Amino acid sequence: MLEFRDRHRDRAARRRFVRDRRGATAIEFAILAVPFFLLIFAVLETAAVFIGEMTLENATAQAGRQVRTGEVADAQVSAPDLRQRICATMAIPIDCEKLQIDLREYERYSDISSAAPVKNNVIDVDGLAYDEGEPGRIMALRAFYEWPIHTDIIRRFLSNTPSGNHMLVAVDVFKTEPFQ
Repeated sequence: MLEFRDRHRDRAARRRFVRDRRGATAIEFAILAVPFFLLIFAVLETAAVFIGEMTLENATAQAGRQVRTGEVADAQVSAPDLRQRICATMAIPIDCEKLQIDLREYERYSDISSAAPVKNNVIDVDGLAYDEGEPGRIMALRAFYEWPIHTDIIRRFLSNTPSGNHMLVAVDVFKTEPFQ
């Protein structure tokens, strides 16, 4: 008789446990929380890279205008000073020491490359130039910045460097005005 009661009590306890819905929301949230937060972080990371690209492009265009109008040549702005101007114009803070710029004169527009000067999978700083140019010349201002990717899941989609970061490249091509 005691056995029957114990079995009956066990079955009743199991039925109550299966029917009980308290805590179901917490369990469902625990199951869905990880993918949900990964998705949120991926969206934020992608947005940060996009904003970084847009602000670098805008800052490079503004610096290019200063070169195009002769303001850089007249003020004898050095490469570090121009890099600092680009950094100051950016809407989001970056490590200015990691920003590389390449300003040079070209004979033809077809000679200009937007590819980063890479050597051994890193930017070849020896391959970068800084030439303020002469009036009426074809010029290209290229800016390169290695943007860190923090979310591992998005890294395989956004990284384009061996270090797992994303290389931001901004190019402004123009013909200098007849300044002087």
